[in-house]
Amino acid sequence: YKIRNKGTGKVLTPVLNNLGHLNLNLRNYGSISMGRLVGMQWVPNPDKKARVRHIDGDKLNNRKENLEWF
Repeated sequence: YKIRNKGTGKVLTPVLNNLGHLNLNLRNYGSISMGRLVGMQWVPNPDKKARVRHIDGDKLNNRKENLEWF
């Protein structure tokens, strides 16, 4: 996935954090993981769970099919 700045259209560059997750720095959210962003947009969360888990354990695999809320 590519996340763009809404104003400029520039693709934002994720940074690998010390836990092995790709993070983006967003003005309104601060630092947030790519998995969480993809989950918020594409993975249903009817029970309003707080965290996103990578099903295959690969923290860099942020495909919506690989994410679940827990």
